[in-house]
Amino acid sequence: MPTIDISFDAEEWMLEPITGEEDAHILTLASGPVAVELYLTGDDLLTVADAIEDAIDRIENVPLDWEPVQSAAGSFHVRFRLSFAGVQASAPYWAHDTPIGYWTLVFDDEDNSQACLSVRHDDIGSLLYKVRLITMKNVDDTLSPDLEDIDIYRATAHQDRLDAATARRFLHLVAEARRNARDAEPPLARLVDILKRMD
Repeated sequence: MPTIDISFDAEEWMLEPITGEEDAHILTLASGPVAVELYLTGDDLLTVADAIEDAIDRIENVPLDWEPVQSAAGSFHVRFRLSFAGVQASAPYWAHDTPIGYWTLVFDDEDNSQACLSVRHDDIGSLLYKVRLITMKNVDDTLSPDLEDIDIYRATAHQDRLDAATARRFLHLVAEARRNARDAEPPLARLVDILKRMD
């Protein structure tokens, strides 16, 4: 199979469950007539979330009002399907005196193809929120004393994306929790605390 490298600004994203396949989802990122689709298992979803959260630690104070430019493909609709093999995430930063106000997600394919996508800060917050809610059901329920409340949050996992202000607040709280994390504190307990603070 030929290697394909594609790069564009993502205007929209969708994360949809695959009927009949437990925990599996299709992540679609699109710009006009061009889209990338990734089949993600439950473990793959965790890999994506972890990559984003690791990048949050390196986020810099830059303007976050960047907007994507729609890809042009004439009258064609082009859809690339990649077999997920890994992801790298880069948070907004300063390039010398130039603000880079978007996130970059680089998805690797099993056949060495690659998709490099620029994504709004708000969309990253909304995506991370949704992924973390979906993957909550995979954790050991003994990890947190607050799990009697967890179904409240799980029920919202398939809601529409967060509004911009809420998405930014979620990312801010995640970054704050990571800075203040205690080694002995279960990651799920931190996430539950973040969700409660968002109410």
